[in-house]
Amino acid sequence: MLTRKQTILVKIETTAGTDASPDGSDRIYVAEIDVAPYEGDRRTLRRLRPDLGAQAELNAAPYVTATITVGAAGSGEVGTPPAYSALMRACGHSETITPDTSVEYAPIQEDWESCTIYYLQDGQQQKITGAKGTHNPNFTAGQEPTFQFQMIGLYNKPEAASPVTISALTQADEVPVNAANTKLTVHGHQACADSLTMSGGNTVNHKNKIGCEKIAITDRETTGQINLEAPNIATKDFFAAVESHQGYTAGEVLLEQGKTAGNIIELAGPKVQLSNISYQDSDGEVHYQMDTRWLPGDAGEPEYTYTFK
Repeated sequence: MLTRKQTILVKIETTAGTDASPDGSDRIYVAEIDVAPYEGDRRTLRRLRPDLGAQAELNAAPYVTATITVGAAGSGEVGTPPAYSALMRACGHSETITPDTSVEYAPIQEDWESCTIYYLQDGQQQKITGAKGTHNPNFTAGQEPTFQFQMIGLYNKPEAASPVTISALTQADEVPVNAANTKLTVHGHQACADSLTMSGGNTVNHKNKIGCEKIAITDRETTGQINLEAPNIATKDFFAAVESHQGYTAGEVLLEQGKTAGNIIELAGPKVQLSNISYQDSDGEVHYQMDTRWLPGDAGEPEYTYTFK
């Protein structure tokens, strides 16, 4: 098999763990992929014996992990979800489509969806069912923006596969993170920044019990980092924003990536705490690197939203 011949098909499941049978119309563009096809809870088959040597082991709970990195871009058509929408939904997000206007994703508290992933590799196919995961966006200056999806799914043995007829995708290409394409506001300050990264922070577990096997999201704690040019303290006092020894301060973080309708992504966190600060050197200029904690709203509003518009 050739390493370069890899394709991913992803489709939301109607019933969790039941193959949704994705086809060529469910293909997504993938920048990087790393699949561990047979993970699990391995147990040694213990035997007392008079001779030395290894003991056999059993996999008590096999599962599959897949780390899928895609370019952070819109579909190219306003109001149409990006090709990787099934992965967004399977990472604990709702999807709200407003025709001809926008598609919004927001973290939810329950009723998380799952997806089926077909991993095709040069004539071989592995079906990963019941998959759920967490996501990590990365917006770094001078690079292409990405979403990394860390997925866990139920194990199915790889098998020979016939060629798949791939449909044309409604999907725009990502544009670089730079001054022309990207804007970042942090606690009201228009930033000159190197990067914003985030970890969606879902806790995802494979559960294999008597009469029950599933992938479950059991917790979420969204965190991240921002690296920006240090402003004059009279212009913006980030130390006051970071201090928490007499109570904490939370403020809005707003990033907009892209300028062309249909390929604009807005990441908004209305209540983000800057929880730490350190000095960084960036080509001779002082930068602040700050940890972020994305907090839910006082009335239970989501910690963040993505708006594709």
